[in-house]
Amino acid sequence: MRYVQRNFLQILSIEIDDFKEDLEVLIAECKSARDRGRFSDSVFWENITVFNNEILGVKEFHHILEEMNPDDYKSLDDLMDEIKNRFRQLVRERGLVEAINIYVERKMNKVARYVRQ
Repeated sequence: MRYVQRNFLQILSIEIDDFKEDLEVLIAECKSARDRGRFSDSVFWENITVFNNEILGVKEFHHILEEMNPDDYKSLDDLMDEIKNRFRQLVRERGLVEAINIYVERKMNKVARYVRQ
């Protein structure tokens, strides 16, 4: 089981990096849309603010993953619960966009399904 948990953390880190890259692409697309006149400045800045807030959340989530020792948990579910609880608390404390919890938990569930196969 220890290897499942270790693999989970490694793959989840990669998935979260991929999510960060998606956010960076969305920022570039917003800039392009604004330049073409499809977004007003206020819509553009609102979107950029949300995306940058989510990128900050991704960076903070990485810090949590780096702190986790898979050997400290009896099961993958215990490890996942601890990660979710820490991240939810961090989102509240730092005033991050709540939607980041949904995105992160989707990634966690996806990776959990994969490593359990």
